[in-house]
Parts: sequence; structure tokens; C-alpha cells
Amino acid sequence: ATKLLRVTPGVARPRWERPLPLHTRCPMLTLGPLLVLPAFQSATVTGAARALRAEDGGDAWTSADVPQRVNTCGLIEGAAHYQVCDDAIVVTGAGDGRARARRPLPVSLTSDVAALVDGVLYLSAPTRLVGVDVVGGHVSVSVDTGAARVEGVILWGGRGVVLTRAPGLVLGFE
Repeated sequence: ATKLLRVTPGVARPRWERPLPLHTRCPMLTLGPLLVLPAFQSATVTGAARALRAEDGGDAWTSADVPQRVNTCGLIEGAAHYQVCDDAIVVTGAGDGRARARRPLPVSLTSDVAALVDGVLYLSAPTRLVGVDVVGGHVSVSVDTGAARVEGVILWGGRGVVLTRAPGLVLGFE
């Protein structure tokens, strides 16, 4: 099991702690007073996205959608939580946990890399980085990488850098 701790810098004891039945490498996300834990999958357990109150670790909400397969870590933009699960973009209200949308992916994924900027979810597809419009569900950006998979992506101000393996490249794009 995983234990979530809230600590105050300089104080030896945690303010609160909460055991959680999740095993994930995905980071938790923050939205105001909430800690949003993306859906997760391990060899033995899969769980829905959920949020805890940052102040006391109490439950705020748990998504009703428990995925069969978790494809990417979660991301927050505006007041929504986005995550690719079961080969679909799942959109959940980050403040209340209500399902907002579910859109099938127009591409197959080659890794769990995901980045979200201005309503476009960037994902690794065969030989390219694709940007899927989260409202329309269509591919709006496509960057040819020539690689089997994208290992990492950083986006800022209309620019980006992609890291690939086989071949190992760092590609910049606008």
C-alpha cells in the first residue's frame, strides 16, 4: 500500500497521513484545496481517479468510472481532469468528480507519455507525437519523430521538445 503524508516544513511529525490502496508512478495533482489522484493500475489492482481534501486527507470524491486499463497519468487543465484509460480520453470534473466526457482515441498509443496544453492532449503514436483536441477528439497536431515511441515531451509557448528512443533523438518543434 501507499501512504500519503502531509507535512509542514520544519516540523518533525506529519499533519495527517492516509493509507491508500494504490501502486502508481503517476504524480498526484493539485487543484486548489484538493489533491487529485489519477486512475491507477498495478499487477493486482486498478482504481478510479479520486480526490482528497488537502487540509485533512478526507475523501472529496471518487470517479464512478473504474478503468480496465490505464494508458497515461492524469493531467489537469482548467477545472477538468484528463486521463487516457481504456483507449479513450476520460474527462472528469476536477472539483466534483463528475464524468464530463469520454472520447475514443483516434490513434493507438506507443507509450504512456502525455502532456496537455491549451485543450490539446499530446500523446505518443507510431512514428509521431500527436496532439488530440480534447473537445473534438480529433488529431489537431502531428509531429513526425521517425521513432517507434516518444519517451518524453516538454511544451511551452507554442514550442516543444520531444525525446525518442530507437533512434535516440531530441527533436525541437514549433
